[in-house]
Amino acid sequence: MSSIFITKPPSFSINDINKLIHQHFNFQNHHKIIELYSDRDQNFTFSDDSNKYFLKIFNPAEKESTIKLQLAALKFITNRDPNILIPNPVTSITKIRHRGKIFQSCVFEYIEGDFLYEKKLNNYKYKKMGEFIGTLSKALTGFQYPGSKTNFEWDIQNIDLLYKRIKYINSEKYQKLVYHFLKEYETNVIPHIINLRKSIIHNDGNDHNILIAKKNGHLGIIDFGDMVYSFQVLEPAVCMAYIALKEKKPLIGMSYFLKGYQTYFPLLKKELKCIVYIICVRICITVSMAAWRKTIFPENKYLTISEESAWLTLNKLADTDLEEWTQHLLDKNGF
Repeated sequence: MSSIFITKPPSFSINDINKLIHQHFNFQNHHKIIELYSDRDQNFTFSDDSNKYFLKIFNPAEKESTIKLQLAALKFITNRDPNILIPNPVTSITKIRHRGKIFQSCVFEYIEGDFLYEKKLNNYKYKKMGEFIGTLSKALTGFQYPGSKTNFEWDIQNIDLLYKRIKYINSEKYQKLVYHFLKEYETNVIPHIINLRKSIIHNDGNDHNILIAKKNGHLGIIDFGDMVYSFQVLEPAVCMAYIALKEKKPLIGMSYFLKGYQTYFPLLKKELKCIVYIICVRICITVSMAAWRKTIFPENKYLTISEESAWLTLNKLADTDLEEWTQHLLDKNGF
């Protein structure tokens, strides 16, 4: 069965893209084509005489329904809150034949700005980041789309997929570490799953996807490719997991982020009681996915970009009283 995680991304040349932009998208005076890195797809920026655009050639294994979900979500967000900076599409899905394969593609607005990974973030900025993601959650409230992704590798619901990937981790010590957090998850989250709200979420709010617009300094977010119908609490948990990877004392930054998020999208007490354990398992997914996909694409160095910091974080969290962290977050949010 084909999957975006085991299928090689597109490999269009700059010359190919130059022709495609003219023939398929009717941009007559385009220039400055630059390829950007993408793990699963292929991305390019280009300009015309007045604007800059972003062209995405989707992985050949990507389902059209998944792309339509992303485009529908972008439209929904803009209608609900036009102040949220997102890469709105300027074309519909366009199918391209290349070397005997059919590829789906789309042109989006380009958001000029600096990504958060390029910045030194303090507690104030983590709070603003939380406010932004809370605003995004608020804008997505009520969004529904038929056939939202199921059985997706980066969805915390599919814990069985994580169990299957553990065997690819080339260290018995590290395997035991993942099993430790899975046990914590099964004890502290699984019994309460029925009480966790679900919705369609962005599911990838990391500092490589959130940026500060040069035009007005507002925050924006890109890459809706991991959207999934899952636990609402997973949305802030994903962001907090990346904070944990970045900071020596992550609980402080995570607390400020969550305080900001709560301002615009309040979580329930039962959700807050689960969030720390969800964060830990999300980091476990990061290392298991890296271990698995390295066996498929050993030349892809990007797959290991977060792996080292993830293992360091998991080792640190294994020596942490997670119940104490949970109580800290509850206290900071008035429970």
